[in-house]
Amino acid sequence: MDTALAPYKNENGTVSGCESYSIDVIGQIITPAKYDGETVIEPSITLEGWHVNWLGDLPDDFLPYEVFPEHPVRVWA
Repeated sequence: MDTALAPYKNENGTVSGCESYSIDVIGQIITPAKYDGETVIEPSITLEGWHVNWLGDLPDDFLPYEVFPEHPVRVWA
């Protein structure tokens, strides 16, 4: 993903958007463990992939990786 996002980095190497799109790099998503008092009843889960929110027209080379999660972790306000 670092290579794929290279064209969208500014002179400081930070991923940045512009007038036609916004990028929110999330990275790895880990769902928190669930506890019943002090006992873990469901362990934390690391979701597959490297997650990035993109607002605007998605470049064609990113289309194969586009997903629409049922329960997003972060959303655009």
